[in-house]
Amino acid sequence: EGGGMPEERRRFKRYAVRAGSIQALIHPGPEFYPIRDISRGGFAIEYTPLPGKMLQCRNVDLVSRGGGPSVLKALACQTVYDIETLMEGQSFKGGARRIRGLRFLALTPAQHAQLDLLINQCFKRSQGEDDHT
Repeated sequence: EGGGMPEERRRFKRYAVRAGSIQALIHPGPEFYPIRDISRGGFAIEYTPLPGKMLQCRNVDLVSRGGGPSVLKALACQTVYDIETLMEGQSFKGGARRIRGLRFLALTPAQHAQLDLLINQCFKRSQGEDDHT
């Protein structure tokens, strides 16, 4: 199977996401997928493949529950890797879960700003950086 995770190509700091605090709606929907980690360059989701259904990821909405809901709509993305994972305490009964890494394509400056805001909202609140001094 060769070649592990594409670590070398990471230019951006990745943030591990607390379960459910950011979710991805993969177009055309309707399912939401939990995001495991996110950076300015992309994100990884966890999912259970459905028999006979390939998960196509070309467009995604990101929905955050941190500090008030915020939504980034219709971000273009592309699959970078898709690997099987066996979570702790998880059986193969329901089929193996997979982790898919996606990178953002051609975000506009406005989308980049929103993404930064989303990441800051979710990860920097605890450090009291919200008070605009």
